[in-house]
Amino acid sequence: MAGQPGEKCEVTALPPRTPKKLLTPAGLALALGAVSIAAILAFVAAVLLGQPDVGKSGSAAFRQVSEAELKGMAPEQLAGLKRTAVKVQTADGMDVPAIALDASYNIGARRLDLKIVHSPDLDQVIGFGGAATTMYDRPFGDGYQKRWREARTIFMESLDRQAGAASFGRVSHNFYVMAQGKGGVSIEELRAAVAQIVDRALPGQRSGG
Repeated sequence: MAGQPGEKCEVTALPPRTPKKLLTPAGLALALGAVSIAAILAFVAAVLLGQPDVGKSGSAAFRQVSEAELKGMAPEQLAGLKRTAVKVQTADGMDVPAIALDASYNIGARRLDLKIVHSPDLDQVIGFGGAATTMYDRPFGDGYQKRWREARTIFMESLDRQAGAASFGRVSHNFYVMAQGKGGVSIEELRAAVAQIVDRALPGQRSGG
């Protein structure tokens, strides 16, 4: 899978593993916010493998996007920044298919990190409730954290003005998309970046639905 000149591009497969115990919904908040794609895929596999009644029919009809299709959802430029690295990982050997992308964009101090995960019944996993899907709006100091639901979509947003960091993400139609910005990337740019990715992955689903 070719990338841009000077761009770091990786495609790896996670080894098969049997989770020792089912992660709780609280683990989703950690996994979805984690830097490691492996942590996200491990969570998806652990939850779905540990819940045999979840998504049996949905998984059977599920067509996982290919590595090329997933990479195609991450444009060469996002929020005016150039893509400098991209990594795709697949959960090969697991009963539950999952694929994830991690891409970096930056110019100078401005940086945007993009994560996309595609797995069957991800929507049902986050619908279990608990800490991972609690809706909230929490202001703090010079920023805030909030999570809300619109129809079948869960949105997540945070802003820390003092640290110069922000994030915006959504989970819908078995796709998790998250953009994290630093160095002056605004929350508006992150929202627009996620909307651009969703337009590529899920035409017509920019807002909740």
